[in-house]
Parts: sequence; C-alpha cells; structure tokens
Amino acid sequence: MIKKLFFVSSLLWMMVITANGQPQNRTPEERAKRQTDLIVETTGCDAATKAKVEAISLKYAKEMSALFEKAQDRDALREPMTELRNKQDADLKGVLTADQYAKYKAKQEEMRKARGGGGPR
Repeated sequence: MIKKLFFVSSLLWMMVITANGQPQNRTPEERAKRQTDLIVETTGCDAATKAKVEAISLKYAKEMSALFEKAQDRDALREPMTELRNKQDADLKGVLTADQYAKYKAKQEEMRKARGGGGPR
C-alpha cells in the first residue's frame, strides 16, 4: 500500500514539475494585454492613455513574435530585441506623463531584479 501511495505521489509531482517547466506560448495579443495591464496598474493612467498603451504594446508584441519566428538562435535575437524595446520605450515615453513613465521604468527595474538580472539596459 505504501509503495502504491509513493508511486502515485511521485507521478503527481512529476506532472506538476513538467507542467511548470513548459514554455508559456502566449499570442502577441495576450502578451500585449498583460503588458498593458501592468503599465496601467503601475501608472494609474486614464482610459485614453490606456488605449494608446495597448496599441503600442500590441504593435511591438507582434514585431517581437515575428523576430522569434525567424531567429536561428538567442544570440541573433539580442540586438534586434534591444532595438525594439528601445523603440517601444520611446513610444511609451511619448504617451505617458513624466511621472507615469518614471513609475513604469521603476517597475521594470524591480521586475528585472526579481528575475535576477539587475544590470543596466
């Protein structure tokens, strides 16, 4: 009986670990919505600004997806992804107030440090 319980328990843990290790293949629309929600939550921007942020997020999520599809390796993605992020930041800076943009950048830095990458970008 104990062997069966151990076996079933082991199987359940392997399923949980395997499921958590799967990549999150989100669509560009899903990624854009997540980013928009994060920016709105962080900055407290109004509905009109949210619509602009949503359009910017979707535009760059689609461009990034296109890069991922044609990239051969991660190193080849580094420079084009950095360029896209810089362009997106510039577009967001034009839509958000200076205070909102500062909050957004602070949240990005906080998230970067939480992931273990605290270096400047």
